[in-house]
Amino acid sequence: MPMSCDIDTCDTPAVCRGWCQKHYVRWRRTGDPLGLRRPLHVPPPRPVRPKRERWDERVDKSDGCWLWTGAKSSLGYGQLRTGNPGTNEMAHRLSWEFHRGEIPVGLHVLHHCDTPSCVRPDHLWLGTPKDNALDRQQKGRQNRRSGDLRKTVPTKANGRWRPKYSRHPRPEG
Repeated sequence: MPMSCDIDTCDTPAVCRGWCQKHYVRWRRTGDPLGLRRPLHVPPPRPVRPKRERWDERVDKSDGCWLWTGAKSSLGYGQLRTGNPGTNEMAHRLSWEFHRGEIPVGLHVLHHCDTPSCVRPDHLWLGTPKDNALDRQQKGRQNRRSGDLRKTVPTKANGRWRPKYSRHPRPEG
C-alpha cells in the first residue's frame, strides 16, 4: 500500500520527501509544505525614486532644446517607465506637468521646435488634435504617398488634389 502524505490533514499518496504533489510544490515554492511563508523566489520590493528625480537624470539641458537622453519611442519621443508593473509616460508630457501643471483632458502637448526628443517647457504648448494637424500642415510635415512631390494642384475632372509632378504620371482622362 502506498504511503500517504506526512501532513496530518492530508490523505493523498506521498510522491516525494513524504509529501503529496501539492505539499511538495508548496515546499519548493515557499520553503514550507503548508505554504504559510512568503515565496522564496519573490525579491523584496525595491524603493521607487520619485518621477521628477528620474526625469531630471535623463535630460541634457542646453541653451537650445533640452534633449531627452533616456528611452525613446519609434517616433523619437522620450519615454519614462512609471508605475507598477510599468507603464511608459511621454517625457514631454511629464515636462509640462512638472513645470506648468496638469494637462487638461482632451489637449495634447505640442512642440514649437518640432524636435520629438525636446522636453524644454518653453518649446512646448497645449493644443487640440486639430491644432496639431494645422501646425503639421503649416510646417509641411504631413505624410504623403511615396513618389508625391510637395506641390499639388486640383485636377479638372474630379476636383481632388493630386501631385503636380510625380514619378509615374497618370494619363488625363
